[in-house]
Amino acid sequence: MVDCNDRGVQFIIAECSDITISQLEEKNWEHAVTPHGLMPQTIMPNKIDPILFIIQYTTFADGSLALSFSIHHQIMDGFGLFTFIENWGRRARLEPIDPPIHDRSLLKARDNPPTYVPF
Repeated sequence: MVDCNDRGVQFIIAECSDITISQLEEKNWEHAVTPHGLMPQTIMPNKIDPILFIIQYTTFADGSLALSFSIHHQIMDGFGLFTFIENWGRRARLEPIDPPIHDRSLLKARDNPPTYVPF
């Protein structure tokens, strides 16, 4: 169950002033493992007062940046997260955002589908 407590999203601003993004890429780290400090380590530090959505904005010595997202699956699935990120980018470029369609009737069959019982 999600407690709608109006806490919003935790937004972390981090600075990595001793390395550039190019130097990070040169380290050839395994892409399945995020380098320490680039992503929030835990989404639920405790079960009593969980943090459900964290965004971390990290700047590097060369002025580049990395955005990291950590979200509890009860809030959003992977498709929803990528849609959120895509729409955030569209908003940043002042492009229009297509509103989501929540009309489940679009998924209903137009006619009763035929059934086949083999025995």
